Amino acid sequence: RFPEIPLVGFTLIGVVLSIFLGFKNTACYDRWWEARKLWGVLAVITCTFSGCLQMFPPTVAEVNPGVYQLHAQSNAFGSREA
Repeated sequence: RFPEIPLVGFTLIGVVLSIFLGFKNTACYDRWWEARKLWGVLAVITCTFSGCLQMFPPTVAEVNPGVYQLHAQSNAFGSREA
């Protein structure tokens, strides 16, 4: 015959474990959502940057090759949208 084990301990451990995993899951989702927002901002900045590059005439690059690099740095370190 097996000894009887009180189920209160298992219930308490299950509740504590579910709360812990719930908070951990919420933190993971928040990190994923933040990464998704940053990826969207990166996509918008890339599209804007490519549009700006298309506005430059080809002679500008021939005269001053650093223009594209300077423009890329100003976009990378410019104002950040939230």
